[in-house]
Amino acid sequence: MDRRIIISMLAILPLLLGQPQRKPRRTAKIEVVEIRAGRERKQITFDGKIRNSGTEPLGRLILLFDLLDADRKTISRRRGPIDQEILGPGEESEFHFYVPDHARAVEVQIAAEQRGMEIDVEKAGPYPID
Repeated sequence: MDRRIIISMLAILPLLLGQPQRKPRRTAKIEVVEIRAGRERKQITFDGKIRNSGTEPLGRLILLFDLLDADRKTISRRRGPIDQEILGPGEESEFHFYVPDHARAVEVQIAAEQRGMEIDVEKAGPYPID
């Protein structure tokens, strides 16, 4: 009987001690501040501005543009780097991209990645293509 009590106490001990405090998780995310999407000369143009709204610098950031049809299904995905090599927390960067026109594309949604890992995007869209 004494063994059972001792074993029970040992099993409960980790719960009583609790877990160590964890550091706040660093997050990588961007926010689309503004975007203009339009058609000119058989191309779709994307001009806008993004902000690093996370807590860590972002290096080699790639923007992904999902072209959507009227049913909001992706018909094409295009990608390209932003101009700044490193985008610090709170910093903004403009972007200017041109992709071949897709007649069925009516909206665009934005995603982002850094070194192959997806980054959270606030206000990702979809945005109309004028």
